[in-house]
Amino acid sequence: MNTYAQKLIKNDKTNQKTKVREFIFSYVKNCNKVVGLAGPNINKYIDFCKSKGLNSVTIYEKDMDVCKTQIISLKHQNIKIINGDINSTIVNPGTFYDLDYCCTMINVHDKISKFRSNYAITLALRPFGKQKTISQFFKSMEESLCHEKEVNLPIKHTVYTTVTGNKYICAVYRDSSAMCCITKIN
Repeated sequence: MNTYAQKLIKNDKTNQKTKVREFIFSYVKNCNKVVGLAGPNINKYIDFCKSKGLNSVTIYEKDMDVCKTQIISLKHQNIKIINGDINSTIVNPGTFYDLDYCCTMINVHDKISKFRSNYAITLALRPFGKQKTISQFFKSMEESLCHEKEVNLPIKHTVYTTVTGNKYICAVYRDSSAMCCITKIN
């Protein structure tokens, strides 16, 4: 049984993730398609994507039982659901990749370098913390940092600039554990 305090904490964590997702998706430009990992509520995820102008939705799910559940609960038409690994997708222009991995960089460091623009990567910070995760992320992307700036509005985030002039945003939030969402903004 959840106490009132537990519900408030859960809602606050959900609100943190929602605020981060809203912020990150505000940088999606020139895309009308999304390839993503829907998470526990596929219909809510699709509604969110469509509200951002991403009208063509492809969902990947590696776990067959979860995939079946998603298909059964799906209330939308013309949604592509693939039982497989999102890392096998072919990167196309005009498509946004929502890589809500929720795992550490160790699990995906060798898979993310093909995503060079139009993506958001969500990672668990446990057990390494933000600095080590960010360091490994930029190493995987073959980028070197030259500047970082903490910004508090509209949500707390860090803007990273690389030696090549690329800019990235990283927003940290708490879900079931400490998480971060990273996207390239130029």
